[in-house]
Amino acid sequence: MKHKEVLLLLICLTVSYSVFAQQDSGKRYLLPSWQTKAGEIQNGTSSTLDRSGWNTITLPAQLLLENNSAWIYREFDFNDIPFRQPYYMVLGRIDAAYEVFLNDSFIASRGHIPTSSESFSLPGNQSACFLLPSGLVKTSGKNQLAIRLYCPARAVPLFPIEITDARGAQFENQIVSFLNATVYTILAALCGFIGVYFFALWLARKTDKPNLWYAIAAISVAFYFAEIGADTTLLPYTVNRAIAKFCLSISMSSLVQFFMNFLTLKIPRWFSWLLLLIPTVITIAFLASSNDLIAIGNVFNAALLFIQFCILFIAIITIWAVIKGNKEAVPLLIGVILGVGLGTHDVLYSMLGKKPLMWLQGIGFFCMNLSLFISLTFRSSHLYKDLESYSQEVHKKTEQLSQFIEQLDKTAQTVVSLSQDIDEDAGKAANSAETMAKGAEQIRQGANTQMKAMLESRQSIQNFTLSLDKVTTGVHRQAEGIKQSADSISVVADAVANVATHMEQTARSAEALQESAEQGLAASREMTESIGKIKNLSGTMVSRSSRRTLDSIVSIRNALSSQQRASEQLKKSIDAIVQENSSIVQLIQELAQENRKGQQAVASMRKLLETRTA
Repeated sequence: MKHKEVLLLLICLTVSYSVFAQQDSGKRYLLPSWQTKAGEIQNGTSSTLDRSGWNTITLPAQLLLENNSAWIYREFDFNDIPFRQPYYMVLGRIDAAYEVFLNDSFIASRGHIPTSSESFSLPGNQSACFLLPSGLVKTSGKNQLAIRLYCPARAVPLFPIEITDARGAQFENQIVSFLNATVYTILAALCGFIGVYFFALWLARKTDKPNLWYAIAAISVAFYFAEIGADTTLLPYTVNRAIAKFCLSISMSSLVQFFMNFLTLKIPRWFSWLLLLIPTVITIAFLASSNDLIAIGNVFNAALLFIQFCILFIAIITIWAVIKGNKEAVPLLIGVILGVGLGTHDVLYSMLGKKPLMWLQGIGFFCMNLSLFISLTFRSSHLYKDLESYSQEVHKKTEQLSQFIEQLDKTAQTVVSLSQDIDEDAGKAANSAETMAKGAEQIRQGANTQMKAMLESRQSIQNFTLSLDKVTTGVHRQAEGIKQSADSISVVADAVANVATHMEQTARSAEALQESAEQGLAASREMTESIGKIKNLSGTMVSRSSRRTLDSIVSIRNALSSQQRASEQLKKSIDAIVQENSSIVQLIQELAQENRKGQQAVASMRKLLETRTA
């Protein structure tokens, strides 16, 4: 729908221009030759003008000024005009304020010639067409036309001056003024609105540089168009003209920047700086020449080279973008072609110092704006389609996300329950770890006690071995003592016999002990017998017991050797046990360290679970 509306608007503009161009411009009577005088003439009228020394020019021509002023004079014959009254004088769109006198009578003026109370001004680009009052027109003889001109310049270009009929006057006042003034006022308002719109878009998203560049281009060209169609100005006229002219250079430079960003071209940085530097130089040149309209015109004609370069550069990069397959650049290319053609038309007329029926640069810029909006419409439609597909994908992803959130809620509940279970298990694990730590500590203490006991056992075994060695030595000594005892017994037996002999003597000498002596004698006899038996038996006994003792000693020695070997093996076993116990103690110590780490890990897990559950 938008494409149809844009196409309809373009057709209406084309038809309107065609209708205006074909409008009957009326009958014309050309006044080509004029006498001129540079400078001001006080109280000058047609009859008082001394025309001696005046120059004659043929229009169009440059009128030289003196102190920004000049006069032109012309006579015409009523009978030479090939049509009837009313007559209208057409001076066109010259950049000068003037007063017109017919037969010594003031009939019209355009703009304001500066006085002590008024400053210089011009009514924009409107065409000047004045009625020649029928009461002042001489039907016989010569009619005198005198025009006083003022322009803040060294010279002013004059275009052909004509006398036309009512149709011609209507054409000048309605068609020419509309096309060259009213249209530009409308375009200035449209461009200003477009510029503010794109500037607002840039404020909403400052990363989108094309919007900023196009806003600068549109607002700048709005000032340029406003000066063309404005009737009055807020600033002095020449300063306002200079500002408007350099705004066109700024607009074209910004437009190039826009196209480079919009078409995503990689241009060297120095080129972008050049696009900023050249308009700056042009602006300085316009401000330096702001007191002279001719100087402003000369700077503008020189600036047209840069403007034409910008137009051609835009056309080239747009064509390149279309060749690369950028469909959005096709409407831009159409607008650029129209803009290049219409802009070139105005550039040629400006460089030739002529004014066409209508300046077409505004239409060209409007065509570029129109093509840009069409391109943006294409982009918006593509983005809308992409947005629809993206919305569908987002909807699907949203459903998946909702399902995932539900699963996540369930998972969260599960995680909470697991966290609680883990908390409980962690508490139990912590308690178990504490119990294990205590048990490990007890085991460690027991292992230390066992180690001490084993060391003491080892010392005891060593002491026992020493005792066994001492026992073996004692047994040897005992065996020798038994031998010595047996020998002593034999000696005792002999002594006993001697004692018995002496006892008999003693019994005789001890009367008081007679009974005892008798008993002792009997006993002695019995003892003698016993001793004899003992002596007999002692030899046997001693020999047997000695043998047995020796056998026993040998057996004991063998047993002691075996016992010593067994003790040594026991000592080795005890040493192995001690080593194993040492390894066990080390393992227990490592187990205690691991239990401590386990306690720390349980504590960290408990804190993590507390954090998650919180």
